[in-house]
Amino acid sequence: MNSFNAEIAKALAATGAFDEEAALKLISVPPDTSHGNYTIPCFSLAKTLRKAPKLIAEDLAAKVQLPAGLSKVEAVNGYLNFFIDRGFLAKSTLDEIAAKGLEYGHAASNGKVVCIDYSSPNIGKELAFHHLRSTMIGNSLARIYKAAGYKVERINHLGDWGTAFGKLIVMYLREKLPTDEATLNALTVKELNILYASFSKASKEEPGLEDEARAAFTKLEQGDEFYRKLWTAFRAATLKELMRIYDMMGVGFDHYTGESFFEDKIPAVLDELREKNLLVNSQERDVVMLDEFDLNPCLIRKSDGSTLYATRDLAAAIYRKSGGLGTSSPLQAGVPRAQEDGPRMVQGHVPHSVRRDPPDGRRQVGKGQDPYRYGKPPPRRNRSRPEEDSRIHRRKESGTRKQGTHCSPDRYQRSYLQRPQEQPLEGCPL
Repeated sequence: MNSFNAEIAKALAATGAFDEEAALKLISVPPDTSHGNYTIPCFSLAKTLRKAPKLIAEDLAAKVQLPAGLSKVEAVNGYLNFFIDRGFLAKSTLDEIAAKGLEYGHAASNGKVVCIDYSSPNIGKELAFHHLRSTMIGNSLARIYKAAGYKVERINHLGDWGTAFGKLIVMYLREKLPTDEATLNALTVKELNILYASFSKASKEEPGLEDEARAAFTKLEQGDEFYRKLWTAFRAATLKELMRIYDMMGVGFDHYTGESFFEDKIPAVLDELREKNLLVNSQERDVVMLDEFDLNPCLIRKSDGSTLYATRDLAAAIYRKSGGLGTSSPLQAGVPRAQEDGPRMVQGHVPHSVRRDPPDGRRQVGKGQDPYRYGKPPPRRNRSRPEEDSRIHRRKESGTRKQGTHCSPDRYQRSYLQRPQEQPLEGCPL
């Protein structure tokens, strides 16, 4: 569309009264639409032209050649008021919409990149209603950022790894289902859903099935060829259904980079944690202690050597920070969030008797002390203001609580800052 500001500045510069750049800075939109769509004051010319601003405006109104798209110019008390030709504006707007289509109104590229991670359902299960929220919000944000001039990297971080696949494998073999190529290629996600539900029901009667599932996932992670074949079939069946639904919804992605994609990048993450002396080893399990943030320890690797959410999320964060975004095809290997049997953050009390600098670069938890007490965690206390908890307790017993006194500002701020901030970061860091 015609840039009226620039065209008006050029027309005024042609009269010799204004410098084009100076005129462009003086042009504004009048508060009263009866005074036109654009206005420029002539007071700055009074000293140079030795005339009253009112006379200068009247002279310029008679002299200036109106650019296309402007219907008239009026001189009012030292101001030049320009009026847009509404017919021209309507036609030029409609022409631009017809030419640009859905790109109409989009800003020019600002050279910045935004990563948006959305949808991310689990493989082996149908896309559920609760996935729609993330899928549609993420898709909307991607469109908005693109229209605002950003380069958007749309990531579907599919949950294609974890103990859930051990459960599917155990149940598939327990039911003695065929494992030939034709049968596996014909699998549907609905059948996988039935298998998963059957496992949940059977494991209540046979608790040992959970251990079998964990062992099956460990074999899968260690590269068992037969288990990999089953896993590939489960993933392909789910993706086929997901792609059908995404097409119906008009949702697209640039990258399908899930947990399995980072399988070969896990050793580098563990090495880096060791080099930075962040890894604690206790009973053959690896964790990162988060005492300084008043958080529970983060479990990185189980005693059987298998990984968890946090391990693979760290690998994904490091990979994205380095500029990698993974595969654009959902059918290539590596398309996180599979349901696992352990919490992301280990619940329980964490002892502080930790030796900091042993020879092998790991910190060891004191003998006989275990940070993994999976019972109910002890209540958190405000360490900086212990008297606050007793005041809260007394108020609850008395049934009275004044507004703003139930939680001190420093406690609220600290708890808020501990939450992950869900905002797009430039340069695809996380």
